[in-house]
Amino acid sequence: MPATPLYSLVISPTGDGLVLTLDGQVLAYGADPGELRAAGRDKLIILAALAGRPIRARATEPDSPAPWWMIVTPDGGVHDVPSHPAPPLPPPRPAAPPSVPPHAGPPEVHRETWAFLWAAHAAGDLPTGVRHAHRLEVELETAHGPRHPYTITALTARAWLTLCQRTDPAATADLLITTALRRWLRSREVAALDQQFGQQSAILSAADAHEK
Repeated sequence: MPATPLYSLVISPTGDGLVLTLDGQVLAYGADPGELRAAGRDKLIILAALAGRPIRARATEPDSPAPWWMIVTPDGGVHDVPSHPAPPLPPPRPAAPPSVPPHAGPPEVHRETWAFLWAAHAAGDLPTGVRHAHRLEVELETAHGPRHPYTITALTARAWLTLCQRTDPAATADLLITTALRRWLRSREVAALDQQFGQQSAILSAADAHEK
């Protein structure tokens, strides 16, 4: 399983007791470390269930300065592990980012968003680029449908930017499959229209020849 995301569960002393935080956000206050520890595990199980896969976490307490590592599964399993793997290296920055988008892009009314997402890509701000691409995809799908070339172009851009992030392999794989499926369905629709047009042209040509 991937090294990231890694959740940080911390129990630390306060003025009159203990506080439990997850990634810096307060979850609970109390005096019993065991109760806070259980509350933290419950929250991690919920996060694993929402993610649909096991997640990694690091826990620290005031009486145990050395952290311990765990893997939490959606079915409620909490498994201690001896260490945490090193996170993957960030993807290399392109030597010369493209100055223009690699596709023709959407209609004029959406060109500003299209320019923003590729400007974010050129600046290395991939999360912002993905957000712009997703917003553009939703707007185009609402206006033109999921299989329109405009929508598929925005979906392809989002898939490419998500792939460049390399943060969630499972979600990226699902997105790439969706992109490929929509492209395939669109190609079949175009082929069917071409075939229909060819048949109609043949019928008209035969009718013209008959009249002559």
